[in-house]
Amino acid sequence: MLASQDRHATPDFTIEVTNSEVVDHCDPRVGIDKLKPTRTAFLVLDITATLDANVSKNVGGDGGELYMPLVAETFSVAGSNGAPDRNVTSETAWGCFDDAVLLPPVVNPGQSVMGKLVLDVDALKGQVTYDPENNGGWSWPYGG
Repeated sequence: MLASQDRHATPDFTIEVTNSEVVDHCDPRVGIDKLKPTRTAFLVLDITATLDANVSKNVGGDGGELYMPLVAETFSVAGSNGAPDRNVTSETAWGCFDDAVLLPPVVNPGQSVMGKLVLDVDALKGQVTYDPENNGGWSWPYGG
């Protein structure tokens, strides 16, 4: 999340996992056969993200070049051992669900987006972290 320069202002970027579900298959983007994870399970996240229209004024830079990535590679999971696992992508996870329900790959200034993101994970419960810059990020619990 990008922080505002004014502590009392609204954040420039917000992201929230509103729901998470661990499943053993998903509906495919193309075709009719259910897809199976390469690893233990799919972690299906419902995500909402917003990037303020005035982000370039608050953080500097060209507004046309400012965006926040929302692809699977910006997420990691940590199971019971607490070690982050950034290997959460797979061809089958990418093939899950119709484009209409998937999270777009980026959120641009002035946009609010929502949708599903599918990760291919080994840990059935733990923490999922959004961390595009690999500096800590924001975490949510998932699984039982």
